[in-house]
This record gives sequence, C-alpha cells and structure tokens, in this order.
Amino acid sequence: MPADGILPMNGTITMISGNETHDFYNLSLVLNSFSPGDKITVTVDDANYDLILASNPDNSSLAFIGISNLEQETVNTIPGRMGAIIVSVLVYLVTLLNFIFGLNLGIGLFNLLPIKPLDGGFMFDEIVKTTGISRLKNAAKFVSISVLMLLMFNILVPFFL
Repeated sequence: MPADGILPMNGTITMISGNETHDFYNLSLVLNSFSPGDKITVTVDDANYDLILASNPDNSSLAFIGISNLEQETVNTIPGRMGAIIVSVLVYLVTLLNFIFGLNLGIGLFNLLPIKPLDGGFMFDEIVKTTGISRLKNAAKFVSISVLMLLMFNILVPFFL
C-alpha cells in the first residue's frame, strides 16, 4: 500500500496535491481525479508526504492510497452527499427501532411479574385458583408481596451502598 509506513497512523489529511479535503466526500472526489501510478503530495497535519498511487484492489482503473475508513464504503456505494444523508438517516432509524424494541421488551417482561396489579399477578392468581388446592389459597398474595419486596430491594439497595 502506498501509505503504509509513510503516512502517520493518526492524522487528518487536509490537502492532496494542492486540493483541499474538508471531509471524506472531498477526499474521494480528489482521489478519483488521479490515476494509478500518479505521484501526489499528501498534507497530513501540516506535514507533506510524497506518494505514488497504486491501483484499487476492487477496481484497477481507480487510484488507491491505502488508507482505511468505514465511511469510504458507504460513500462509494451510494453516490454523493445524498448518499451520506441517506446512510445517516437509515442508521438513525435502525437505532431508534432498536431502542423501541428494547423498551417494549422491557415493559412486556415487567408486566409479566407476578405482582397483583400487573397482568402477571392476575395470571398467577388464576393459575392458583384453577389448581383447586385449598392450601394454595394465599399463595398468590405471598408470591406477589415477595416479588414486590425483591423488586424494591433491587431498586433501593444500590442507592445506600
């Protein structure tokens, strides 16, 4: 790779052969104006480095500098700035749906706790009643109070420790 051992590992490319690169989109546009084998000067954090471009492993007609960036794949697969906007909106939507899924799962599981005002408490009470065993008459109340106390213990104890 042309950049291997020449460009610093951490740095910001600000210019390539006199062309400013403000963001990754501009960097891609500038690199697309060169061909494999061209000699370029890369400015990284106010220091200049000379490189000879290689051919891209995926497309031999494109120039390749040998740096990696996760955004490179998303910008190259969906053209232009509109692609970057679409990708950021899709990432936002996936994150939002993931949050909503986790919230719904948590609420649903909490609702299944065998505490009397919740649905799980009523289901547990009906299960105990349908067994018909007279000694389990107060079992639903006991389990409901025990789970409620355990829940309160788990919520309040971390504040005191």
